[in-house]
Amino acid sequence: MDIPKNAFTWPDYVVFILMLLVCLFIGVYFGFFRASKNVKEYLIGNKNMTVWPVTISLVVSYISGISLLGFPSETYVSGIQYVYLQFNGLFAAFIINKIYLPVFMELRLTSTYEYLERRFDKSLRRLGSILFIIGVFLWLPIVIYVPAMALNHVTGINTHIITPIVCAVCIFYTCLGGIRAVIWTDFLQAFLMISSVILVIIKATWDVGGLGTVIERNVATGRIEYPDMELSLTKRLTFPAMVFGGTFGVVNNGVLDQVMMQRYVSLPSIKQAKRVVWLFLIVKTIFIGLCTSLGLIIFATYFNCDPISTKIVSERDQLLPLLVVDTLKDFPGASGIFLAGVLSASLSSLSSGLNSLSAVILEDCFKPIFRKLSPKQEQIIVKTVVFVAGIVIVGLAGIVEKFGQVLPLYDAISSISSGPLLGVFTLGILFPWANAKGALYAGFSGILFMGWICFGAQSMLASGKMRHPEKPVFTDGCTFNITEPLPTSLPTNDFDETNVFFMYRISFVLNMAIGSIFTVVLGLIISYLTGFNKIEDVDPLYLAPFLRPKSVVSQSFDSKEKYNEKFGINVCMTEAVDLLDKRKDSSCAEKINYQA
Repeated sequence: MDIPKNAFTWPDYVVFILMLLVCLFIGVYFGFFRASKNVKEYLIGNKNMTVWPVTISLVVSYISGISLLGFPSETYVSGIQYVYLQFNGLFAAFIINKIYLPVFMELRLTSTYEYLERRFDKSLRRLGSILFIIGVFLWLPIVIYVPAMALNHVTGINTHIITPIVCAVCIFYTCLGGIRAVIWTDFLQAFLMISSVILVIIKATWDVGGLGTVIERNVATGRIEYPDMELSLTKRLTFPAMVFGGTFGVVNNGVLDQVMMQRYVSLPSIKQAKRVVWLFLIVKTIFIGLCTSLGLIIFATYFNCDPISTKIVSERDQLLPLLVVDTLKDFPGASGIFLAGVLSASLSSLSSGLNSLSAVILEDCFKPIFRKLSPKQEQIIVKTVVFVAGIVIVGLAGIVEKFGQVLPLYDAISSISSGPLLGVFTLGILFPWANAKGALYAGFSGILFMGWICFGAQSMLASGKMRHPEKPVFTDGCTFNITEPLPTSLPTNDFDETNVFFMYRISFVLNMAIGSIFTVVLGLIISYLTGFNKIEDVDPLYLAPFLRPKSVVSQSFDSKEKYNEKFGINVCMTEAVDLLDKRKDSSCAEKINYQA
């Protein structure tokens, strides 16, 4: 079973080039024919986007090319336990719609981190913005590099040629068309992603002997199994831990992340945004289910000749491209659809990241310093940021390969910052008595605490003192000679990890929850020691809807003028939001100013 290098033919490249041309056309259309009137419309739309394009854009932004290749390989190596993580969507949707989303939809902030300044102070805003900017420059080069290298190893495509070309197209349409171009290209790219996945599932299942064969071979090796209901903090994947910890992850990565929030605020109403949350979680679950089934099909196809241990592929992420090339080699253009699908997933993440990065840099870096920027200057700044950052990220993608295992490093860094940031937002939205000192000191402490845990766990894994259990693989059906000794999976009960510090052994799915809870608890303690906020001094719009006292204006202030002076916003905003939700007309609703 040799890897068919240079397996792509001219029909495959035609399909791929057509995808790039359509993306270019979308950028030109929204850059010239339906150009944004101002920078706010460029970054978050004109509150006129519709439900399905935004839903699909959220899904493809959430699922990068790394995920498209990573979910099948996770299933191949460890079985389907990880897919049970998606059951947390039910809890996450209620939490998002009742607590977090209403606050940000009513404020309509271009930068999510502006909330931290309004609720606390400028220091918290700077902390959130800096962590986001660093995260983007760490995340996007990996998003580009990992899928490109996986495709290179099984197709022979030169990544140093195709990556800059693809990224140049992405930078062009993102720079030109703004958020609307990003969302509509995401919509196109999602179609290619889903089409390529379904095409491979149908053809590969047929080739292996049908669905019954796939199920039989995976059940026999324990890859298809019931959820692990054990109440354990250290076991890698258990259902209780995934539901609890995963809910925190969905709330943060699916809504509070700047990349995602910009899409929600492009919708016209809170009602549509709540509907998008449910659709996003449903579509995401379906797509991850498809990717999981690909992992089962890969094992059923190579069940008696494991491509990893026999060195047919050098990395797990190359398993899916190998299956595609083997399965679709007799169908001209079909492999090109898959190439377009995988790189589309990377493009959607790149365009989303660049658009969000430009929003954060404008709102949190330029505007606090240059307070009198003209609309034209603002547009120049955001487009320049997209262009320059895009070039830097492409350059970083070219040197990622020099740093070895960068993906575990990124996972650790993202876990370090995401949990504490979610904790700070939660302090602001759910605990009106939490003050700025409590949030700031707890945020920094949470980052240090999670840094200790995550880097400690990564060092244990790198040294071999901890290992994740893997399902069995076989090589007895290989039709070529194997000259090197083959590695074998290490059974869980033959490896003792009890000598490793307990905190390092905690499941990675709980990292977000640990960071968030630690930050909230410490923030409340520090707030108590430094003096709780008075609840009436906190703008009700910065709190979850069920915490807002209905009579706060009439009871706490003598007049609307004092309320304006206290909070600096229009009193009728709260009333207008309720009226808009009920689809009633009112002069107050017409005058509402989300910029406040």
